[in-house]
Amino acid sequence: MRLDWATAACVATSLLVVAQAVLAEPSRRGTRKPSVAEQPLPKPPRKPAGDRDGANQPTGNAAEQPGNGTPKESRRNRHRWLTEHPVIQEMWKQCNAERARYGLPPLKLSPSLCLDAQRHAQWMADTGWYQHSALPWAEIIHHGPQTVTDCINGWIYSPPHHGIMLGGFRECGFGYMQRDGFTYWVGMFR
Repeated sequence: MRLDWATAACVATSLLVVAQAVLAEPSRRGTRKPSVAEQPLPKPPRKPAGDRDGANQPTGNAAEQPGNGTPKESRRNRHRWLTEHPVIQEMWKQCNAERARYGLPPLKLSPSLCLDAQRHAQWMADTGWYQHSALPWAEIIHHGPQTVTDCINGWIYSPPHHGIMLGGFRECGFGYMQRDGFTYWVGMFR
């Protein structure tokens, strides 16, 4: 089929008009997505009011208190509110159980990866966008399951996600956020 230049110009103009209309419609398609880095970090639980005046401060030698050891220990303890959360602990346990089924070594739970995963889960819940974070780690996400077991099983039954879970990584981190009846799950591996 041959088109003369006038017909080709008419078709091109029509396509341009349609494309402009689609981009101009008030949907998410034409809006700029905020990046994960622009979102605030989730905040750890606040200290009780008594902590401000020193009434509830731990007693004894400061060097014996958690978080007052080496800089590495301080970083590890800083995010205990996240890494010791029961849901995060259960995700880590089930991920390592799946790896054990294949004779793979367990992964360490990384506070920094948990923080990145939690930040991304919160971002997805806040914005309603379901997408990967573009962080430099291997990442798996899920939207919808209401329990850790359902989330992990969803990843297991998806070959690409399962492959990441079973990859040659040394550490992992998990995060999740519930908003308006929806749960966003994130796993990160490096």
